[in-house]
Amino acid sequence: MPPQACIGIEDAQAGIDAINASGMRSVGIGAGLTGAQLLLPSTESLTWPRLSAFWQNV
Repeated sequence: MPPQACIGIEDAQAGIDAINASGMRSVGIGAGLTGAQLLLPSTESLTWPRLSAFWQNV
């Protein structure tokens, strides 16, 4: 599966950086992260409808 067909979800800056470097779509969880294509405040905000909308809009 090509990286462009994947979503990476991380709560650490190093993880977001690695996801972006790989070519995957990045979702950051928590405050203080930069570079994530979608940033959510907590895992409570991580829902299938939100991921689906993100997938369709990127």
